[in-house]
Amino acid sequence: MTTLQTRLRQVRELEAEAARLGLDVPPIGQGRDHIDVAVVGEIKRGKSTFLNALMRSKVFPSRALVCTSAVTVLVDAPAPAITIRYKDPEKRPTEHRDVPTGSDVFDVMMSLVAKVIKRKDGPQGNPNTADIDEVEIGYPNRFATEGIRLVDTPGVNDPDTWREEITYRYLGRADAAIMLLDPQQPLSSSEVSFLRDKVQARVKHQLLFVLNKADQVSPADLEKSLQRIRKELMAWVDDPRVYPVAAKPALDAYLAGTPVDDGFIAFENDLDAYLRRGRAGSLLVSRVDLIVDAAARKEAILRARMTTLDQEQGQAHADLDRMERLLAEKGRELQILDRSMRSWLEGQAHRVAEGLRGQVARCRAGLSTNPNGLRAGLDQLPRDLVTALEDASEQLSQGLSAQFGDQARRGAGELRAARITIGSLQLSQFSHASSADVSESGWGAGGGAAAGMLFGGPIGALIGGLIGGLLGSHAQGQRQQLEQQRLITAAHAYLTELEQTVRARAGDLTRGVGTATIPLLRRPLETAIADETAGVQASRRDLAQSGAERATIRRNLEAERARIAAFHERCTALKRELLHV
Repeated sequence: MTTLQTRLRQVRELEAEAARLGLDVPPIGQGRDHIDVAVVGEIKRGKSTFLNALMRSKVFPSRALVCTSAVTVLVDAPAPAITIRYKDPEKRPTEHRDVPTGSDVFDVMMSLVAKVIKRKDGPQGNPNTADIDEVEIGYPNRFATEGIRLVDTPGVNDPDTWREEITYRYLGRADAAIMLLDPQQPLSSSEVSFLRDKVQARVKHQLLFVLNKADQVSPADLEKSLQRIRKELMAWVDDPRVYPVAAKPALDAYLAGTPVDDGFIAFENDLDAYLRRGRAGSLLVSRVDLIVDAAARKEAILRARMTTLDQEQGQAHADLDRMERLLAEKGRELQILDRSMRSWLEGQAHRVAEGLRGQVARCRAGLSTNPNGLRAGLDQLPRDLVTALEDASEQLSQGLSAQFGDQARRGAGELRAARITIGSLQLSQFSHASSADVSESGWGAGGGAAAGMLFGGPIGALIGGLIGGLLGSHAQGQRQQLEQQRLITAAHAYLTELEQTVRARAGDLTRGVGTATIPLLRRPLETAIADETAGVQASRRDLAQSGAERATIRRNLEAERARIAAFHERCTALKRELLHV
């Protein structure tokens, strides 16, 4: 088990214990409870052999993954299984739990999720593969455990361009991407296009490069290849990380139980360290933060109840009355804050729509000035729209955080100041620092980090869906028609229709960002209101008991507080380890 998998297991154990202790730990966000490692590259780069070597299991022969028409997600499972998810959100996933073991998995894959190909025994495959969004393959393996998912993508030189777009869109959601290259060939035109045009700047720092089939060249030639590849990559990626590996010998060694080449082991160790330092590590820290916050809140409420029990009853009831009035006031403030955030987002829809229309207008202008560039212009348009949607979603999330994040935090702070207890309540939902390190001046940066935590999760999925709506099967049909007719007028008609669609899609984006971000911004005040309300109600019940019963309650509260404090310290220790990888 790698260090990252060990940390993932430790975090899951803390989450399970938090549930047993009755701590209210909110989810970190849809789609961000796992770590994705995407593998990309041209067809025939040995991707499937490399994937199998990482898993130390031979799941599919290479030709199966060449034919796969969708993103294939490999997860650990006790027995082989296939789950197919479709682009149509109304269509329920199809599950196949009776997949036979061994090489027969290939035949199941071919019949379910591969495009039709000719075989000696007749055509095989699914003619409706374009309807498939994602295929999840469950198979017993050592790599994809504890929340890690290994993702195979269509080739970057796939003759079906719609399948290429699947790869480009998925990269923004991955925590790391591994690109396979050939040591005996320079970067191909499709690989250069991939790096130059189709990988957004924010994704390039997530790329690792693997020079596969290193065993097929001499040590001297391999060193020359490394120098050449690094030089070629530096034109597109700053300080590229390139690893020479021999996936097939490594897989054979794993299967035979013999020593594995040091180069492949070194890559596995570096991949593990890279994931812990990158977005995957930040995800773990965010998850531990939520547990730490929940433990701190619980400790504070327990202390508040003990303090109330020690007070004179008349004064205690008066203080509780005052807190209830303040809670009602903060509840009204929360409603106003929610309406303000949604109104602000609605006001941004027009700006987003104008930005998207600008992308379409630039494409139209290019067609007018360069009719011969018709196909290139229409092929580039989806990537321009992806970039525009990504930028807009990030700006909207950060804008919400900057505009409204302080209001929720100030309200929570006022509740903390009014509480009759010793100590303070930690409500730093966005910052990775401890409560002692979070200052009012640092809140802007912490709030801005909310977008970073969301990006690649629900926002990433939203962008994929919007692009599918803007440039789905209808757009594909239009492009095929354009290629056949070669009529500029048809291109302009298509762009006009697209411009009309943009406004509705911009509204979808702003609503989607609101759905993902507003709950995070509400959380400090919302959580404080819920905690203090529960604390006031519990204190009322405590005061209603007899003197002897109150003494027993206090002893029980002290014992519970001690258990929570010990758990809190363990969580904090793990967080320190995560921050010092």
